Amino acid sequence: MLSAPYFGITAEVTREHVIDSGQKLDFSRTIHLDIKRPNRLHAEMESEHAQRGYWYDGKLLTVLDRKRNLFSSTSLSGTLDDALDNARDQFGIDLPLIDLAISDPFKNAMANVKSGAYYGVSPVMGYHCHHLAFSQDNVDWQVWIEDGPQPLIRKFVITHKLEEGQPTFTALITQWTSASGLRIRILCSRRHEGRSRSRCERNKLRLRKGEQRRGVRTLQRLRGLKR
Repeated sequence: MLSAPYFGITAEVTREHVIDSGQKLDFSRTIHLDIKRPNRLHAEMESEHAQRGYWYDGKLLTVLDRKRNLFSSTSLSGTLDDALDNARDQFGIDLPLIDLAISDPFKNAMANVKSGAYYGVSPVMGYHCHHLAFSQDNVDWQVWIEDGPQPLIRKFVITHKLEEGQPTFTALITQWTSASGLRIRILCSRRHEGRSRSRCERNKLRLRKGEQRRGVRTLQRLRGLKR
């Protein structure tokens, strides 16, 4: 599935945060990713405190803050690999599981691996999965891959060894969508008269508030976006 030109995933992701007392707290989000290689992406990320949408169409990156009805766009060109690197380096945008969207996820994952081991088959969300573990200088990570004719990734765990308290990131991929069931909604880049959007500045994405619901209305008119 990861090598397909079109695919989508839904996942529940949890990040540990280590507070001053040493206690670890878990904070969870839901993420939806729709990928169309080489240069299309739509992501939705939801938690109790935030709800954001992300679109990339090969020329323009747009971020929508649904909670506050704000949006911002900036020009980015190239493949998903290039755009994701630039979004992270320039604006600090690094979505969970986004490494699955690049052109060669396996090569990227194994590039800095020092050692690895196989730990047999174990259940994940009712699926029988092959459990593998790998170690790098800065992180340890584990992956559970579904057994059978469709070897889909069902679970990730990453341990950040160099951070205080060694917090973990966990992802449970609850759904994979093939090309036949995938609907990529990508915003076009044209600007509508009478509508404005904020500018992306280096090292931070600034979202300027306009009139009530301006951002949502504009995006809806661009490509019939449904909230």
